[in-house]
Amino acid sequence: MTKRHKLPGRTSTSERLSNVINKHGVAILLTALGILTSFAIYYLAYSDSDIRPVRGSKMESYISPVAVSQDGKCIYTVSMLQRFTNVSVKSGHIDRANITSWSEDALPEYKMVEIDKDQMSWKDQKNIQLRFTVTLDSTSVAKLSERKEPLEIEIRYYDNTGKLLNIADDNMPIYFYVNLTEPAVRITHLPNLNEQMVH
Repeated sequence: MTKRHKLPGRTSTSERLSNVINKHGVAILLTALGILTSFAIYYLAYSDSDIRPVRGSKMESYISPVAVSQDGKCIYTVSMLQRFTNVSVKSGHIDRANITSWSEDALPEYKMVEIDKDQMSWKDQKNIQLRFTVTLDSTSVAKLSERKEPLEIEIRYYDNTGKLLNIADDNMPIYFYVNLTEPAVRITHLPNLNEQMVH
């Protein structure tokens, strides 16, 4: 096997690359930093937060004693706690929640009272409290009590950009269905005359 000799005046590819880096290393480094900086500025300026429900966290539910309006309607105040996390470097918060009834007979009225709007930074995890009222007429309450039918609702959370938060932290879809007639949040009894009247 013949040995190849380096011809005088010629340089190898690695030597030429080394010479280029030595001569233009600072310029290459500054260009790379400029590209990375531009990308970071663009991402922070135009990207959104990515707030997601935490899979496996238990939704806690509480309900206040029933109040009765002057027109005989039953008003309940419900508090829900659900854990969320932000997987984006862009901070954001949960802005609102929509409540939909899945019960056929009862046609309750829902009104959101308040929702925690704490800012969530990257990797933050927070329990977000939602408070809303449920208003039922006496006929609907009687049906729920006599037939022992559940009052089921679906809660949909939205962030400050209006995005529906239905993807959990494990990248799988998640939905929030709540039975308000379960023991923890029971709405099954008719009010009596001694219960509080509201105006």
